[in-house]
Amino acid sequence: MKNLLLIGLLSILFSFESVAQKKALKYASDVANLKEQLKTDTVLSFEYACAMEFHKYINDYRMSRKLKPLRWNDTLWVVAMNHGIYLNENDLFSHQQITRKSLFSGVQPGNRYNFVVQSKQNIAGYGENLFMTSFYNLNTPAHYALEAFNAWKKSPGHNKNMLYKSFDEHGTAVVSSESDLIFTDFFFINGNNFKERKHKFSFGFHRRRRSE
Repeated sequence: MKNLLLIGLLSILFSFESVAQKKALKYASDVANLKEQLKTDTVLSFEYACAMEFHKYINDYRMSRKLKPLRWNDTLWVVAMNHGIYLNENDLFSHQQITRKSLFSGVQPGNRYNFVVQSKQNIAGYGENLFMTSFYNLNTPAHYALEAFNAWKKSPGHNKNMLYKSFDEHGTAVVSSESDLIFTDFFFINGNNFKERKHKFSFGFHRRRRSE
């Protein structure tokens, strides 16, 4: 079993040589096609597995604090994916995007949500966490997801987003390069719950430098 896992991980590692050529911005209408690609695209499948592992960690954490679990939202997954693609393409690490940069999808997370759904939405509230880690030592999706979770848990701003009681849904995306993994978690208050006060967007990020 260990040998099969190693072979699978090695095949993913070799695939990363052409990762940059595959990245492009996505829309909500692309979700069905992305789900189909998971069956054959080893890189996308690995990234999605990392996201699903994190989804388990954050909901276990919330439920341990007597909070409702977050519903997974594929549209938010795409919003988060687009931002990771932008950061990877431009070698940046920020919650804001710069208009003139390649693969721009919106200055703020809310703008990027509107880009994905191709319309202007009345968003009650949102939040975003970012994490980057070295990808030199290949490991399992659960390992990387736990690394992101633990880093955010130790950071007051990130932890606040993970435990914010009014968030209903989220989508986590992992975007990979030959050397790094970028986690983007996009939290959301459904517009139907607009009676909730607007969430004061308290972003923060944790970057684990490759030299550390």
